[in-house]
Amino acid sequence: MYRNAIDLKEDACDIIVDFAGFGQTTTDAVEAVRPGGTVVVGMGKLAAEIKTYSLITKEEKVFGSSGGTNEDLKGVYDCFARGPESGDKRMIVIRAYSPDDLDAVAELMGELGYPASSAQMRNRMEAISSDPIYATRVAELDGEVAGMAGLRLLYGYEYDHSVAQISALVTKAAYRGRGIGKELIRHAEKWAKERGAAAIVLTSVGQADGLPERRTSGA
Repeated sequence: MYRNAIDLKEDACDIIVDFAGFGQTTTDAVEAVRPGGTVVVGMGKLAAEIKTYSLITKEEKVFGSSGGTNEDLKGVYDCFARGPESGDKRMIVIRAYSPDDLDAVAELMGELGYPASSAQMRNRMEAISSDPIYATRVAELDGEVAGMAGLRLLYGYEYDHSVAQISALVTKAAYRGRGIGKELIRHAEKWAKERGAAAIVLTSVGQADGLPERRTSGA
């Protein structure tokens, strides 16, 4: 449960339904929705100040809705009555790596095709964690580490500014198909943007020949 729509920004929502449409709620929803996301606006107020910069740079879509059915209203009031969502709704949490994640990260690297013992992974993570150009993010689902992304800043010949590289991206086999990789990439994009990176490069291993592939997108 959130008090203000702007608080949804960290969750990078695909869609925000501004059921009330009371001006400030619309403004906040446009600011909070993820790039490429959608905002649906109700008719509580007939005017709202929207930052067109956000609409343009994030390539958002905004739709108007003149009202809802009685069933829609009942659903909203039922949600209010329930309060915060209980544990039956599984949420993906993206957070920074901690030493407690060591064994889980070693297992994930094995699934990525680079098996390592806990001792080997400890040495690697100590070196990586001490270098400010690196960042390691883990995805948690149901209290378990279900995926990870390894990030770093590089300088290349193609750009005037630094480039963010996703050098490791993996989801545990048992949790695949649940949007974990997508969430990790979203957080990687945010990390890159905050550091002024000109682009994001995803390095993967081609299954056909084992050679690294580079896929680039603007940051």
